[in-house]
Amino acid sequence: MAGGARDLAGIRGTLAECKVIAQHENDAGQHMVISDTRNRHRVLLAREPSPGIDGYVVPDDADLGVRVAALSEFHRSKEGAATKAHHRLLKPSAYKRYRLSILLAILDMLEDASPKQVTLRELAKALIYPGLKAGRAIDWKTSSQRRQTQRLVAEAHRMAAEGYRELLTPSRGKRRAN
Repeated sequence: MAGGARDLAGIRGTLAECKVIAQHENDAGQHMVISDTRNRHRVLLAREPSPGIDGYVVPDDADLGVRVAALSEFHRSKEGAATKAHHRLLKPSAYKRYRLSILLAILDMLEDASPKQVTLRELAKALIYPGLKAGRAIDWKTSSQRRQTQRLVAEAHRMAAEGYRELLTPSRGKRRAN
């Protein structure tokens, strides 16, 4: 979402009251993930707002429903409404929560293992396939479990590179101690 020219001052005022969790700037403008007392929002302050548009610009793409729900929550937050985000499109499904937890666990295991290298097989046995039998090396090399583990590790690295880890940290700023 992007603020229009006249609404930009109001958005900047709202942003000043929020904690900036992550930000990145590119040709489109300043991308930010912000947190207020109730919600987190992803905001794009467009470098060049669309002429004649006073308000928000929401791309008409496959995520239109999610974008409109997020814009509604952001607008409520901007007005100081005391409601929490209850829109089902803004909450990950049970499967998505499970998948994100697996991806974060993969990143944690890889981070905790350095400088010692953790093998894909160890990672798969510990996190993805807890009942995996050791078996022969050649069976592991040609297994679908190995390929799935490789895909999940690559996805976890992509997720970390795009800043999603900061997005998922608790809003109170405390990390869980292991």
